[in-house]
Order: sequence, then C-alpha cells, then structure tokens
Amino acid sequence: SLGTIARTLALLLLPTMAGAHLIKALLKMTSRIPYWPHALSDPMGVLAAQKILGAEVVLDQSVPNLLHGTVTFAMVALLLLALVATLVIFAKSPSVKKLDLPAKVPVLVGTVAYWSIFGLTVLNWRF
Repeated sequence: SLGTIARTLALLLLPTMAGAHLIKALLKMTSRIPYWPHALSDPMGVLAAQKILGAEVVLDQSVPNLLHGTVTFAMVALLLLALVATLVIFAKSPSVKKLDLPAKVPVLVGTVAYWSIFGLTVLNWRF
C-alpha cells in the first residue's frame, strides 16, 4: 500500500537526515569559534556585539580557517556514512523485504535522489 511505501521511505531517509543535522551542528560550532573569547568576557554580549558592529573588534578567523579541511573531510565522511547506512537498511530491513519489486524501485530511487540532492548541496557549500 501507499502507506507502507511511505513508512519505508521515511525509514530510509533517517540516516541522511541525521547526517544533515550533524553536519549543520559541526558547521555552526566551528563558525562560532571566533566569538568564544567575547562570549566569555561579555556573557550578555551587548558590548561585544556593539564593538563587532562598530569594527572596533576584528574577529580572528585563524582557527576556523585552520579547521576548514578537517571539517570538509568530516562532512564528506558523514555523507558517505549516511549513504552506506541507508543502503544497509535497504538490504536488510524487514520493511523493505516485504515490498515487491515494483514498490522497491521507487523507494530506492527516491531515497538515493534525496541523498544526492542533499549531498550535492553540502558539497557545493564547501567547494
């Protein structure tokens, strides 16, 4: 039924969605490193924000720049891990095994298409 196909597709999208959230967290954490010293010295952030906006303080981008290659490698690794996990679930899941071949094809194509769109978007951000 359509409901079974939709539930199976949702199951197969979970690794990609989890990887997407991990990648987003990694990007947000590393992009905010230059703000940490100001957050510690001015916990409310008002004075630091005013200084940043007034160009009195220049944020040190050396650490994020240094981590750029490592973060990119981690992003690619998470993307590939999500794809491998998805394919393993597709091969071993009882939910997928219950589907007949005409139902498996669109589920697999939809899952790989979703991963591909996400993967190309993330890689486009970094390269």
